[in-house]
Amino acid sequence: MRSCHRRLRYELLESRDLLTTVQISDAIVVHPGSQVTVPVTVDDTTGIRAAEIRIEYDAAQLDVRAKDIVAGNAWAGRGVAMASVDQQAGVLTIFAFSTTSLAEGSGTLVDVPFTIKNDISAVTVAIDLAEVKLNEGQIELAAIPIPGTDTTDGTLTIVHGKTSPPNDLVQVDLRRVCSVTELHLSQESFVQPLPPLDPMPPIHFTLIDEVARLHRGRGFIGPVGDLVFANTYNWRRMR
Repeated sequence: MRSCHRRLRYELLESRDLLTTVQISDAIVVHPGSQVTVPVTVDDTTGIRAAEIRIEYDAAQLDVRAKDIVAGNAWAGRGVAMASVDQQAGVLTIFAFSTTSLAEGSGTLVDVPFTIKNDISAVTVAIDLAEVKLNEGQIELAAIPIPGTDTTDGTLTIVHGKTSPPNDLVQVDLRRVCSVTELHLSQESFVQPLPPLDPMPPIHFTLIDEVARLHRGRGFIGPVGDLVFANTYNWRRMR
């Protein structure tokens, strides 16, 4: 009699030494009536093929449309994003996926364009990353997003009326710097050059109105009108 042997196969992510962090930027500057793209970032894309994301937001202050939400640059052009919005409850559910698992890297899982209402009165608006599952929960997260305040949430800072740049930031005219792929900021690019902050807050931000994505450097990036404020000397424009 011939014996039959079966060998179990396991998919191991041996190159994943650290737990993955998924979060929203907590330092985005906007003004009433503007649109801002809020990225959900991931610091290690190794093995990711699907992401389920739930975001809760203040529907009295912000608007969002499901059709405007797109897969982020982490998917390298191969990702698809599907979303549903409960505008009354302020709940956004997103499913992003690719037919193949991602290689090692980092970037944005999804980009979510929010419109700030003209009559907004708040100074800050929280964007709650309420739930994230990668590969149906098979990939562990360093910080598990939960409904309510936690370290994975984002914050929009609303600038009302005409303001001057904060003292710890420099001001850059986007019309001068967004026409090149590699942005190496020099003294000539700054209205008010200042040294970098220490420590630097990690930020990833997308400016939808300027059709330019400013990849996360080690500094702060945020728009007010036609200007961007930054305290880092190196950014990249992402396609």
